[in-house]
Amino acid sequence: MTKQKSYMIEAIPAEIRSLKANLNQLFRKWEICPSDTMDIIVSIDEALTNISIHGFKNITPSSKKIEVCITLNQRTLQVVINDFGREYDIENVPKPSIQDNLKGLRKGGFGVFLMKSLMDHIKLSRTHDKNTLQMSKTLEHSDKHMKLQMQTQ
Repeated sequence: MTKQKSYMIEAIPAEIRSLKANLNQLFRKWEICPSDTMDIIVSIDEALTNISIHGFKNITPSSKKIEVCITLNQRTLQVVINDFGREYDIENVPKPSIQDNLKGLRKGGFGVFLMKSLMDHIKLSRTHDKNTLQMSKTLEHSDKHMKLQMQTQ
């Protein structure tokens, strides 16, 4: 059985925080285990933060709205994020360097690395003026599965 939920938010920190809280509740309802929930929410948070900071920087679109669509199909959770911000090439982001960050040579740079590390698949495309980020993760265990496993031990 496929489950779906969509959200439309403004590209501002308060709405990103609110969405994360809503996703926590949704994933609990869908019985997604806490470790998968954390990986997915961290990845979504990084993507939305990058869009709000970099995608809409120095541009005045008619709307700084971001659409987030979540689909759960059996053991795979897919996230699709659409925005009308600046084009971004996710494949050419340099790998982060802790040494460079500590020396003050580079600020940040861990968002895309985290998303690629925590999710199984990540793809960014642009059609006309719309960016579409697709991320997916095969879920390890549901809460229900973990409870059953603990009961049988």
